[in-house]
Amino acid sequence: MGQPPRRGTPPWVAWVATIAVAVVLLVVIVIAATAEGIRIRTKMWELEALRTSVPAREAVYPEPIPAPPTVVTVPQVPEQVSGLEAPFASLARDTDLRSGPGTKYAITTKDLVAGDWVQLLTAPIDIQGQRWQQVKTAEGQVGWCLASELIPVSVE
Repeated sequence: MGQPPRRGTPPWVAWVATIAVAVVLLVVIVIAATAEGIRIRTKMWELEALRTSVPAREAVYPEPIPAPPTVVTVPQVPEQVSGLEAPFASLARDTDLRSGPGTKYAITTKDLVAGDWVQLLTAPIDIQGQRWQQVKTAEGQVGWCLASELIPVSVE
């Protein structure tokens, strides 16, 4: 008589399973590589579009671009500034007074407000590329500030 039927899985099932797993892995690798390639290609297209769509400034504006006009408000000279003698200047912006002409000197008066009047005590002097001027506040405080922070006013 013949042999009894075998129990278990036939040997060809293991081969089929191995091939199926290999095919699935290959499909996953191809999809990942394709997605990465699409992402890289899309990024390259975006960069190329930016490079070609932004014209050089010379192509858009062949002539020099004029600067907008600068508006300077000159303060009106008061009849008299309490405690100060001419010549006057108005502070162009908030500033501090220093004990000497330069940033290495200590701040003696803090927080002078733009628009405050000061008396000019000296002509501007150049210190390391900056122009400094000695001034006196209406409260009698004497110190140095950058000349660029002052709007001189001539009394006529």
